[in-house]
Amino acid sequence: MFTMGMLTKEDVPCGMQGAYSLTEKGISLVPLLFELAVVGSMLDPTTQTTVPQYADLYGHPERIAAFQDELRSRHLPATPTV
Repeated sequence: MFTMGMLTKEDVPCGMQGAYSLTEKGISLVPLLFELAVVGSMLDPTTQTTVPQYADLYGHPERIAAFQDELRSRHLPATPTV
């Protein structure tokens, strides 16, 4: 699979599904993905409510940054504090 460093896949025994996680590189694309969603909704207004739980993030960079932090806590390994 060609992910360009945006995802990692947990190794699992053959025949089982692996778990994918975002990398920092993948999380950094979140603002771009929201902008693409805005453009998509302008081109096809029927897509505006496809994912309503994220609608309050559009146009709010601080909320998108908080969402990115949430993704970091879920997908990136915890770094030990010194």
